[in-house]
Amino acid sequence: MENNLRALEAQPLVMDCAKFVELVQLIVDEEATSEEEQLFKDHYEKCKHCLNYYEIEKSAVAVIKNKISKNSPPPELANQIRAKILES
Repeated sequence: MENNLRALEAQPLVMDCAKFVELVQLIVDEEATSEEEQLFKDHYEKCKHCLNYYEIEKSAVAVIKNKISKNSPPPELANQIRAKILES
């Protein structure tokens, strides 16, 4: 998928809604180039539908990251597992 997204660089510097949707994941994951970020920003400032889509995606990722961080195992668990393995 990333290869397809990077193919955008070879195309003219014009952003439409379909290209915007393709870039959302790179933007949310902070993996977009500065040029992609600028195209993204220029488009969402003009297109309320895409801005809403981006906000929903960004919120979903934030919720997932929050859930993952809350469900991380306690740090001492790894030491307890190592100790049990060494006892065997």
